[in-house]
Amino acid sequence: MGKFLKEEKLKQIAFKLNSPYLTEAARAEGVYKKRSYPFCLPREHAQENLFHEIRQSAQDYFTEFSIKWHDGQSEAPSNHLCDSQVCCANFLLPFADKPKPLAKFCHFYTQM
Repeated sequence: MGKFLKEEKLKQIAFKLNSPYLTEAARAEGVYKKRSYPFCLPREHAQENLFHEIRQSAQDYFTEFSIKWHDGQSEAPSNHLCDSQVCCANFLLPFADKPKPLAKFCHFYTQM
């Protein structure tokens, strides 16, 4: 495991324990690939891995376009807090119906 992922897992454990956006039940360790980890949500709370403001629209979008969630269960996203697909959805889906802010962000990002 690389240094970045190791550090990110520690950050996600802290987020999970302190975030006001997760239910108490989602703070328990979650099973991922047959092992229990503190940086994973319980599978029955995997949808809480999506930002609450886009949670339903993200799931609807993935269902409508038959997009499979990486390591998802029953049409829910991955319960792994470091999942790149979930990260991408959390970061970009809020821009889905906001083309001007998205263009501004893309312009800023390409100038870096």
